[in-house]
Amino acid sequence: MKIHFVPTQFERPSWDEYFMLQA
Repeated sequence: MKIHFVPTQFERPSWDEYFMLQA
């Protein structure tokens, strides 16, 4: 999958949530 932006540790959603949203 393509990552449009890289979430930082200060941002939400977290990595798990981010990938679930992009799935």
